[in-house]
Amino acid sequence: LHSALDLRNADNSLMAFVCPTLPESIRSNLLSSFLACFDGNEVLHKVAEKVLESPFHCLHFSIWNRYVTKGDQAPTDIHPHYMSREDVSRTNHAQTLPYQSRDILEHQQLYENILLAFGEVFEWIDEVIKECLPTEYEVLAELAQDLPGGKVSPVTPFLSLVVNLNVSTLGHRDRFDKDFCLVLPLGDFRGGALVMLEQHLVLELHSGDFAMFCS
Repeated sequence: LHSALDLRNADNSLMAFVCPTLPESIRSNLLSSFLACFDGNEVLHKVAEKVLESPFHCLHFSIWNRYVTKGDQAPTDIHPHYMSREDVSRTNHAQTLPYQSRDILEHQQLYENILLAFGEVFEWIDEVIKECLPTEYEVLAELAQDLPGGKVSPVTPFLSLVVNLNVSTLGHRDRFDKDFCLVLPLGDFRGGALVMLEQHLVLELHSGDFAMFCS
């Protein structure tokens, strides 16, 4: 990983980590593998048609913990199912657990296809982050490896897989991310860049490169 670029802020926190070393045997098949995820299923064809109708489409394959009931001040000697909130008439105990996003539920086959097609990529990224960014990896893995029921996120050390198609956005911050974000572009494209305004940093990534940065 001698070609990887690790940029740090003045306080030694991560500015950006750029890795262009995805094995060519994997990199060369990224686009064809992604397109194959949409084949062979009528529902998937409808998703593809919807994507073509708009210049920018986004699919959130995520495990949410955003709107769940908080238990920070809850007693530790009582099972959550036997607790009740004082500020409501009814306690929804289903909201005490992380849950799958709507896109996972509506496009289950597509989600499973992507996990199958890109499993090797996700495992490789996981190993790279673990080796090159051990401190940042621990922050992310603390949640991703400790899901209820012993489940493990398929995109460890992250909990979300967001597919942005033909993406072009204004400057923004994803305020619900857990500290860090990773971007991996794929496709046959020219131009385009990942711009970090505060750092005056412009990353012109190629298909199969990935960049990780504070979110």
